[in-house]
Amino acid sequence: VVPAAGMGALSAALAAPLPADAVRTGTAVARVHVVEGRAAGVVTADGATLAADHVVLAAEPPASAALAATAGARLPVPDGALGCTTLWFAGREAVLPGRALWL
Repeated sequence: VVPAAGMGALSAALAAPLPADAVRTGTAVARVHVVEGRAAGVVTADGATLAADHVVLAAEPPASAALAATAGARLPVPDGALGCTTLWFAGREAVLPGRALWL
């Protein structure tokens, strides 16, 4: 079920209780920032580099494939692909103790 205010309302609700600078929505990402062969953040369309321990790509298949390619990863996109593809890069340590679901 899509929220009445649209899918953006879901990300806004998830970000609401976090510190103001913890999450950016509505910011275009140009590429995955790679350091020593590992994803180390993203570079936004305006050229800002945002460091991160983990990068999760969750977008429509062509956009996910294009961003994955900037990190040297190949993400095949089936002809006529619809929906959302998620590509994750594993870190050396767990981000959170126990089990977690990140959306």
